[in-house]
Amino acid sequence: MQAEQVHRFLLDYFRTNQCEITDATNEEMSVELTIDIDKQLMNRPFYWHYLEKTGGEPKTKQLRLSTNPASATEGAEKIHFGSPRLHQIFNSCKQSATHIRLYESKPVGLYPWLAVNATISYQCDQQKSQFVSIALNLINGDITEDFIDGVSGRTLSPKIANLSYTLHPFITLRSGMKRIENYIHTIIAKENDDWSQQANERMEKDLQLLNSFYIDIDDDKYDQELEAIKNLYEPKIHVQIVNGGLFYLAN
Repeated sequence: MQAEQVHRFLLDYFRTNQCEITDATNEEMSVELTIDIDKQLMNRPFYWHYLEKTGGEPKTKQLRLSTNPASATEGAEKIHFGSPRLHQIFNSCKQSATHIRLYESKPVGLYPWLAVNATISYQCDQQKSQFVSIALNLINGDITEDFIDGVSGRTLSPKIANLSYTLHPFITLRSGMKRIENYIHTIIAKENDDWSQQANERMEKDLQLLNSFYIDIDDDKYDQELEAIKNLYEPKIHVQIVNGGLFYLAN
């Protein structure tokens, strides 16, 4: 997930959750959190419990976030793919906004798009992750990989605008999800597999060392260490859905 993608994802996340963005550049933003998002992100259970007991006036936190660590201003929290804060926001998406329905604010016929944001993690003794934002046009079957980029400049609302209307989809949601799943498989298949071959080579070296150490020794720990080495090095690929939704867009 590139810095630009992270930045657009954060803007969409905060806007969708009605947080006020008080200042924003191409690399930084200041955000006034809502009560719900403050509770999810700021880890202040005692503060909110106290307010509920006393009836005090809530004061939500403001975040200053930078998606370019090299030029982050003083006091800005540095956000990148894999950072704790971004992982926390992904979890927030799964808990409170796993799926959404948004309409482009234009008085025309709107095309239905099924969109999914997901992370693909390639894991062994090392790990790398890839963020994908895929959407399927439920009328003609077109698929785009960079959906979050395509909608970032559009005005979207949870309510359909006056004089707008939605076009009837020809592809069902179930079939659409299957097509997106298959498309993610093609992304994985295109990935260079050097990482997995190198992990297997490192695993083989450790197995040879383990076998040489336990030669002619009957020890129960051998099986435990053998299993630990395999768990550490064996290549695995995990796909995790962050969130998704239906977007009705002008053509």
